[in-house]
Amino acid sequence: MYLVLASKSPRRKEILANAGYKFKVIVSSVDENVEETSPIEKVAAIARKKGLDVYSKCTQDAVVISADTIVSINGEILGKPKDIDDARKVCEVLSIRSYEINIGSTCCALYRAIDDGYDPDHCVTSNRTITTNLPARIRMTTLYAMAA
Repeated sequence: MYLVLASKSPRRKEILANAGYKFKVIVSSVDENVEETSPIEKVAAIARKKGLDVYSKCTQDAVVISADTIVSINGEILGKPKDIDDARKVCEVLSIRSYEINIGSTCCALYRAIDDGYDPDHCVTSNRTITTNLPARIRMTTLYAMAA
C-alpha cells in the first residue's frame, strides 16, 4: 500500500511530510466545475472528483487523499485571486467582515473490478465550514499564496 496526495498545494505537502508520511504527489487534471452550488457541497464534490481522478491513475494498493478549500461570505463563493492586486481587493473585503472557510477532503482506497473499473462507494468524503475573523495580515499572506 502507498499514499498519494492528489494536490499541488505546498501547504498540504508540508502537512503530510511534517507528520512523517511518505507519499507520492499526483495532481488531478479534472475540471473543477461541479453541479453543486452551496460552498460546503461544492467543496466536497470537487475534493471527491479530484480523488477519484487521481485514484483512476493509480494501482490497486493506493490510498489517495485529495482536498479543496473554498472561501465564502454568507454563502457567496469568493474565487481564487487572479493576481496580487485582486488579492488585495479580496483582503479589503475580508478585513471588515467574518467569512467562512469551507474545506472538503476525500480519502479513496478503492478496489478494482475485473473490468478494471472501480467502486466509488469506497471513497469517503468529508466537509467542514469554519467561520473566522482572522487578522488581516494572515488573510493577506494566505491570499497572496493563492494568487502566486
